[in-house]
Amino acid sequence: MIQIETQVLNDVASAIEAASPGTFVANTPLLAPSDFPCVAVYESNNTVDRSRADSAHVEKFAIITYVVEACSNKRVGAKQEAMGLLDVADEVMYSLNFTRVGTITNAFVPGASHFRITARYQAEVGADERLYRR
Repeated sequence: MIQIETQVLNDVASAIEAASPGTFVANTPLLAPSDFPCVAVYESNNTVDRSRADSAHVEKFAIITYVVEACSNKRVGAKQEAMGLLDVADEVMYSLNFTRVGTITNAFVPGASHFRITARYQAEVGADERLYRR
C-alpha cells in the first residue's frame, strides 16, 4: 500500500502552526475535540487504481482521499476562525495536487458547542510518492 499520510500531515501542520501558533493538529478524526482551535488531517480512503494495474502485481498508483476538519469553540468568531484554519490547510492541499471534492459544516446542529468545517480531498499517488491531480 502506498502511504504518504505522514508527509501530508507534516506539511499541513507546519502551515497551520505558522499561521496560528498553538493550534492542536491531529491525524485522527476529532469527534469530541478536547483542545481548541484544532485541525485534524487524515487519510480516509486508499484504493488501488485498477486502470493502471498490470501483470506485475505491484501497486503502482493509488487513489487517496484525505479529510481536513477545522474546529473552533470561540463564543464569537468561531466560524471565521475555523474557516481561516481550513483556508490554510486548503492552500497546502492544493499545492500538493489534491482536489477539494466537498465541504460540510455543523452549522445545522442545534446547540453545538463548537463550529466545525470538514473538507474532503482526492488525488492520485504513485509508488514514487508523487501526487497527481485526478
